[in-house]
Amino acid sequence: PGLLEVKPGQLGPKSEWIRTTDLARIDEDGFVWILGRADQAIIRGGFKVLPDDVRAALEQHPGVDGAAVVAAPHDRLGEVPCAVVEPRNGVTVTSDELVEFLRTRLAPYEIPARIVFVGALPRTPSGKADLGVVRALVRESSGNT
Repeated sequence: PGLLEVKPGQLGPKSEWIRTTDLARIDEDGFVWILGRADQAIIRGGFKVLPDDVRAALEQHPGVDGAAVVAAPHDRLGEVPCAVVEPRNGVTVTSDELVEFLRTRLAPYEIPARIVFVGALPRTPSGKADLGVVRALVRESSGNT
């Protein structure tokens, strides 16, 4: 697996190789398989959403101690951003409140389709959000906010 590089035919035979942000592999039959994105970008109906931008906006809210944002599959849009949020101790915050807060900081397509609240954000030993566990929490929430 590695970063996919392409030489677009529409740019002509002398075009240069272009590095994408897609992670890919080539199987033994020569087929290319897209495994994900190196930049963790979420493509929501053709719009690129950067999870770190959404996370940073969520963490600006005074009631949020930590957040992580991942993609969830969507039938019509392809993917939608979903957030897992750890509220500050003793603070009550709602999904509606966070969405209203984000409306002044993000484009409409960047606002999470789902917000899941947890007592503690799952973290790796290095202290970063454990995105595998975050994805599982989003899947398990199946629409609950």
